[in-house]
Amino acid sequence: MTPVSSTEIRQQLHHYIDVANDKDIAAMFSFMEDKSAQPYTFTQEELDEFYSRREKFLKGGSIGYSVEDVHSQLRKGKNGL
Repeated sequence: MTPVSSTEIRQQLHHYIDVANDKDIAAMFSFMEDKSAQPYTFTQEELDEFYSRREKFLKGGSIGYSVEDVHSQLRKGKNGL
């Protein structure tokens, strides 16, 4: 069963930390440290590119891929997306 409340999620995270090995603990800590840093600010050029690609996709001018499709291709070593 997937946790649904913040309390359940916190409890599950505590469990993960309790049973994790040192390598996983270090990775979790590094991830959380990165998350607590100043959020990334996009440049105007990056935003323009994002909105341009979004418009092209919405008008049917480009192909979209699901996260699952991308992960599958990456696992296979395919970079033809």
